[in-house]
Amino acid sequence: MQARLIGETMKKFVSTRAQIRNEGKAEGKVEGKAEGSVEGRVELLLRQVARRFGAGAAHDAESRLRTASLSELDAIAERVLDASSFDDLFDS
Repeated sequence: MQARLIGETMKKFVSTRAQIRNEGKAEGKVEGKAEGSVEGRVELLLRQVARRFGAGAAHDAESRLRTASLSELDAIAERVLDASSFDDLFDS
C-alpha cells in the first residue's frame, strides 16, 4: 500500500513538473515572438528612415527606436510616411 501511495505521488509530481515545464516553454515562445516582432519593426523603420532622411538620420534614430514600445513603433511607422522632417518622426 505504501509503495502504491509513493507511486501515485511520484506520478503527480512528474505530471506537475511536466506541466510547469510546458507552461514555461509556451511563455518563452510568446516572449520570443513578441521580441522578434519588435526587432523586425525596428529594422524596417531603420531602413525606411535611411531611405527617406539618409543614413545619418537612421543612425541617430536607432537608439530611440530600439527603446520604443510596440505602440510607439507603430505610431512612428505611420508618421514616417508623412513626416516632412526627421524631427517629425518623434513628435507625437
